[in-house]
Amino acid sequence: MGVESTLNLAMHNNRMGSFRSGALGVFGQGQWMEGDHARLCGGVQGTFLIFGLETGVAYETATAARRATTSLHLAPFLGFVYGSVGVRFSVPLETERDLSGRLPYGREVGLTLTLKKPFSPML
Repeated sequence: MGVESTLNLAMHNNRMGSFRSGALGVFGQGQWMEGDHARLCGGVQGTFLIFGLETGVAYETATAARRATTSLHLAPFLGFVYGSVGVRFSVPLETERDLSGRLPYGREVGLTLTLKKPFSPML
């Protein structure tokens, strides 16, 4: 379970034949993983119609068994007004053990299901 906040600049054009319907912005995420550590992530997010992509950097905190790890984050998704479904990929930047012998977290592929509460200061 986790939370995400996104700030997007929406571009809408309702004319037929126009491809200008999407958004571009930034996001931040926080998630409690496996009951013992946090995963924090941030980056840029873009959408076109219902197709979206997040790209950024993730950081997982250390545990007794694993060292803190920074990863590249890539997450394509299908977005709807009140939710989205996507796939999240994380590729760690560290591969070596730390001084105490702990390995970093490995690669990750995960399904993401999101509930959203959209709002606009223009409404």
